Amino acid sequence: MDELVSYKPGDLIFKQGDESKSMLMIKEGSVEVYKDTPQGEVILTVQNAGEVVGVLSFFSHGRRLASARARTHVEGQLIERKDGAADPLAKLPKWVQIVLKEFSQRLNQMNDQFAKTIHEKNDLMVHVLDPLLISTQVADCLAELGRFKAKKFPDGRDMIFLDEMISLIESCLGYEREQLNRVLDVFKNSGLMKVEIEQDHGKEVMALTGAMRLKWYSEFVHSAKAGKTRRLVQASIPFKQRRVLFGLSTYVQKSGGDITKNFSIDLALLAEKFEPLVKVPLDQNSIEAAAKLGLLELKKSGEKTTLTFHPTMMTRTLIAINTIKRLRSDPNADFEADEEKQAS
Repeated sequence: MDELVSYKPGDLIFKQGDESKSMLMIKEGSVEVYKDTPQGEVILTVQNAGEVVGVLSFFSHGRRLASARARTHVEGQLIERKDGAADPLAKLPKWVQIVLKEFSQRLNQMNDQFAKTIHEKNDLMVHVLDPLLISTQVADCLAELGRFKAKKFPDGRDMIFLDEMISLIESCLGYEREQLNRVLDVFKNSGLMKVEIEQDHGKEVMALTGAMRLKWYSEFVHSAKAGKTRRLVQASIPFKQRRVLFGLSTYVQKSGGDITKNFSIDLALLAEKFEPLVKVPLDQNSIEAAAKLGLLELKKSGEKTTLTFHPTMMTRTLIAINTIKRLRSDPNADFEADEEKQAS
């Protein structure tokens, strides 16, 4: 006898590989049909009210080709084949029975191929697709969506909840959460993005102003990939050199200069005052390497050499270069350990 049944979200209805003795007519809600593979689970389809789940294996007497679970609260009618009951296919012409079984086999092959294609697509997204493309899209989304999702905190700052933003980006861009988390980890570790922990709920938040700065990173990557500064995207600046270049901005601040404007200084004078003020030796090779990349400018006039740079732009560019390097590297690489070795 047919039975009225109900399922809570997440409840298993049919399991792949089990003997098929029933099918479910959905009266309310939706059901996910998915296939388990060695690489993980793949959603094949979602069935809704008025549709029947498990009909093919029910009539073909085959094993379940896939699993089914309630996506929402589900009400339905479970139609069962009782032991000893007449075979529902017996009255059909022999050729119809053969077609049904053949169709069942073909459907199973198609499901296997579909699952394989989904895994190949995910592998492509994770390992082949340009990580810079993903990172710029994430940066743009954080900046643009952040303007609409920011919440005013008691200290007056506009803040965005990171998990909420990632859920939105996941829906908008279609990337896997693992990919997005990797990009965000790189953003955090390279200093491109600063995250705080909100006290009431213990969730990660970031200032809207910080999210808007990510727009600069996206613009830098696009311009560098297409313009004369393309070499910056391919650059790899050792930790020792970065320490000196970051120190130049520190020098400007500590000497009372304006980091938002071009700063010029005699190189000999800088060499004399740099280490006492910044606590880092001024390495001539680092300065010359930065000049070749266009991060700063060296002009000689007789025996005098003048160094000119924009502190804020150079700092941002260094952070962007470091971010790009990390994005293009092994996600399991221990950058902190490697950089400590370089510094020692």
